[in-house]
Amino acid sequence: MEISRRRWIGGSLAGSVAAGALGALGLEAAAQESAPPRPLPKAFDSLRPLGDRVHPITPQEFAARRAHAQELMASSKPGFDAMYVTSGTA
Repeated sequence: MEISRRRWIGGSLAGSVAAGALGALGLEAAAQESAPPRPLPKAFDSLRPLGDRVHPITPQEFAARRAHAQELMASSKPGFDAMYVTSGTA
């Protein structure tokens, strides 16, 4: 099997970038481990775990949210032709 120069250089570059990124993450993690933990602000003292109070939305609620977003997109001026939505909490 013969590998072209372009593929070899591309693979070497990708490996170098990955190694550099992993090395930077390792240095950052080591720095965080050696640094003393910062105290949390006072506002965090009253926070409690959410536990059973949080539930995923149902398929019906998701469909209703999607329909509402479509209504808002259609009625906006200027209108939207498309919207990219991802899953997640952010």
